[in-house]
Amino acid sequence: MERKTSLVTSPTQSALAYRGEVTVELVKGDKVYQVIRQHNEGTAELFRYLANALAGNVNTTNMPRYLHTFNAENPETDQGDNLYGTNRSTCALNVPFSNVEVRYDSTLDGYSTEYTFMIPFSQIWGTTNVLALYNTIAYGNAITPLAFIRLNEDQWIRASSSNTANVVVRWVMTVYNAQVAE
Repeated sequence: MERKTSLVTSPTQSALAYRGEVTVELVKGDKVYQVIRQHNEGTAELFRYLANALAGNVNTTNMPRYLHTFNAENPETDQGDNLYGTNRSTCALNVPFSNVEVRYDSTLDGYSTEYTFMIPFSQIWGTTNVLALYNTIAYGNAITPLAFIRLNEDQWIRASSSNTANVVVRWVMTVYNAQVAE
């Protein structure tokens, strides 16, 4: 009697997934008066950093470190790799993170890293419609940021001489095991 062998295949497979969420708060004193929430776009530079970390090639100069703000000429279409070269900076400094935390995210069964940045009102000018996250190597060299967000026109941050709002940015980057159809 011949024995039949069957293969059982799974209708899904696992994939490493990335989710980026950014919360921007405009704060006067201890009062938050505007909150902006966006999902960020991670770039190939971010994924190269993560792949190198998985391979054991951890170079801290490549990790997310600085936030910079821009007034993009075409915020709907400008891509991350040309932000620095063709757009106007709206911040006097490369804002380093003031806090970083890694924690388990039970809703996604993954881990999140949250970077917090604080931009004093005196260091921002004009209209900001793009925020970009850089490492120590890339910022200022017209190189692709690690991630960025484009603000909708009703979310643009407009600085003026009467504006005394500090900008607090919480950038959460989550990696988790996602199921994808084969």
